[in-house]
Amino acid sequence: MGIAVLEMQASGLPVVASDAVPNATVISNRISFLSLKEKPEKWAKELEVLLQLPEDFYEDNKIKWDIQESIKHLETLYEKTNSRTTE
Repeated sequence: MGIAVLEMQASGLPVVASDAVPNATVISNRISFLSLKEKPEKWAKELEVLLQLPEDFYEDNKIKWDIQESIKHLETLYEKTNSRTTE
């Protein structure tokens, strides 16, 4: 799913990931996607570019992966399911 990609960004690290990693994992501006068919030199060059960028998080995307937000969402789902079964 790309959990490692999320963790790296949350730690402030730039990420060059395979283009097979879901775009939903983007929570900062310091991430780029490349094909696995690209040469290692292209991956290294892309990482160099990302290292020059100031870190900027996309709060809307970051919230999707926040554990507290996930808990709230699950609680709401459970409450809705529970209210349907008790009616």
